Amino acid sequence: MRRMIALAALVALAAAGCSDGSDSSGDESEPTDLSPYAGQEVSWSDCPASDQFMESIPDSAQCAKVNVPVDYFDGSSGRGDVQIALIRIPAQGESQGSLLINPGGPGASGFDTVATSADDLKSHLPGYDIVGFDPRGVGRSVGFDCKQTDDLRLTQIEQDFTPEETTEFEDTYDSTAEYERACRDGNSAWGFLATPSVARDVSLISQALGDERINFYGISYGSQIGYELLRTYPDRIGRMILESPVDPAVEDTLGDQLAAFNVKLEGLLTDCAEQSSCGRGRSAAQVREAFLKVGADIENPSIATMTSDGHPSEALVYYGLITPMYFEWDAEWQKTYLEALSSLLNENDARYFEYYGYLYNNYDPSKRKFVQTDDIQGLVNCLDESTTEADVAQERTKDQAQIADIQQRAPLFYAVGFSGAYLEDDRIYEPCSYAQAAFADAAIPDPPHDAPAVTNPGTVPVLLLGVSGDTATPYAWAQTISGNLDVPLVTQNTTGHGVYTSGDNACTLDVVGTYLASGTLPAVDTTC
Repeated sequence: MRRMIALAALVALAAAGCSDGSDSSGDESEPTDLSPYAGQEVSWSDCPASDQFMESIPDSAQCAKVNVPVDYFDGSSGRGDVQIALIRIPAQGESQGSLLINPGGPGASGFDTVATSADDLKSHLPGYDIVGFDPRGVGRSVGFDCKQTDDLRLTQIEQDFTPEETTEFEDTYDSTAEYERACRDGNSAWGFLATPSVARDVSLISQALGDERINFYGISYGSQIGYELLRTYPDRIGRMILESPVDPAVEDTLGDQLAAFNVKLEGLLTDCAEQSSCGRGRSAAQVREAFLKVGADIENPSIATMTSDGHPSEALVYYGLITPMYFEWDAEWQKTYLEALSSLLNENDARYFEYYGYLYNNYDPSKRKFVQTDDIQGLVNCLDESTTEADVAQERTKDQAQIADIQQRAPLFYAVGFSGAYLEDDRIYEPCSYAQAAFADAAIPDPPHDAPAVTNPGTVPVLLLGVSGDTATPYAWAQTISGNLDVPLVTQNTTGHGVYTSGDNACTLDVVGTYLASGTLPAVDTTC
């Protein structure tokens, strides 16, 4: 089920492996001399007004590239370098250094995040040059491309990730296998995109920018890069903000997420029943039953669709139901979501949710083009996996139990994404072939058998931000990570996922401003 169910996962399912080393440790598993990279000159220049990924880049932005080694673990491997694309918004007034941002994913573009939110970032993160980067293999940081046409990518995001019968399974399996082969065959650096390498990139970028200490802001999956930095460079961390953190110790990540999304959707169905144009006189229980019925039959050809082949897409509706819940909820989102529910339940029209499903997958249906690709998301998740081989029988038992858990804890999403799934072929339970091929290469470090613990060996004063109404990385995860890192938790009493820089909460702004200026954390857990 890893091959199929991974397509439904919203964040990395396990923390990455790491070795206990730093740039100056002399550990033989790393290059003996990283000084040419750390000492390279970074040449900033005005960014272009636009590029292939963005139609508009702010005039205030500066761009540069930094070289990092493909292989940190064997200095004699001869695998060469990869260029990391950077964007910088200079600090207003005197700068205390650079603050590097990773918005999550894995595979999300920090360059795009900074370019699209420059003004918000400057006002919410004062005193620092704000630096976004495209992680190795992403966007402008060349090094990983699965050589897929947009048509093939479109097939990938529209196809059913939990096929209901043998023929559909074979089609999905063959398509996924072809995609994985293309990713491997076309990329010499494909085995070196895991979280430990990205964290080392952050360290080298920081040094190349002239910062004595690493200043880092990680959101969602970006928190896992933060954990790796804390383990590997405990004495080099300056300011670190982690928001909407992932808890890698959670065994059923997807179950926790879907349970949180399900609570939100249950409430929205109740709201639908209370609105005459949506509920059409039905009770909340009747609206819920109607959703379960249409959800379980979402691929019925009678349902209006906007897919390329004219067949309603289970995967797009699934992601479309979730996508709006990532944002801080307001009256406009409420209105839009209830309109989408009304269209689905009353008009047999899935196009609203399919539209948001396309956006989740970085495809703009209005322009019929991908605005970014997330080729590396599945690969990083696979490379970060905590197993190099699998017992098929054991995996079958584990994954079927997970689906049963989803049916119990998130019945609304079970209906759309998992009901009737074909589970009989042993190939469903194979681990990622990405990982198997990678770990057969002696030069690529195997992940640990168990996910590394989230620790704070340098007792770094990490500013940890949780969101009480977060559905993508449930609030309970932030509470756990607070204990693991032994730092107070600052709770943003709102909805959404990674919402700090887009909000205007005066309390949180004050906490973050004080921390960035002096490194001082609140004395106790704080709710804003």
